[in-house]
Amino acid sequence: MQQSSTLLNSALKAIFFIHLVFTTWGLQSDWAPTSYFFYNLLFLMVLLWGLHQQESVQPIVMAFYFDIICFILDIVNVGVFFPSRSGSTSRRFSAGMAIVNMLLRPLTAFFLYKIMGERNALYGGSAYHDSAVTEIFGNPDNRRGRYQDMGHVAAPSQELRAAAAASADELNTLQKV
Repeated sequence: MQQSSTLLNSALKAIFFIHLVFTTWGLQSDWAPTSYFFYNLLFLMVLLWGLHQQESVQPIVMAFYFDIICFILDIVNVGVFFPSRSGSTSRRFSAGMAIVNMLLRPLTAFFLYKIMGERNALYGGSAYHDSAVTEIFGNPDNRRGRYQDMGHVAAPSQELRAAAAASADELNTLQKV
């Protein structure tokens, strides 16, 4: 389990440093709006949060959704603010690195999804069983742990009723014989 946790953190560190480098190169020139810096900074901060909170799946869920949102925002920013052919070489290089950063986002979203499943399996139950999104954005009144409240009596399900009726019928037929 320790080795798996180390591998997950190594993958997160790689994702962080790759996006840090390409975001920095994308911001070397003045072609990008301030929003490009802001949402990339937030994404990198959420990745750092995920590195710090190693037993929690919530930062990884947030990073996954931030990555998807950043991908859409990158498409808009590059489409609107891409420097013209008459722009300087540094502006075109910077915009090119922003495009490379944008193209890496689906790959890192895939890895974040895998890390999310692994963390959920290691620390939160079965993989992909518990919805981590509802833990973050869910209704606070509806948050219950994995354990059933002892004072809460659940009604028997239809399957249990049908099974009980079938076993009662079998008992009746056995007693008649």
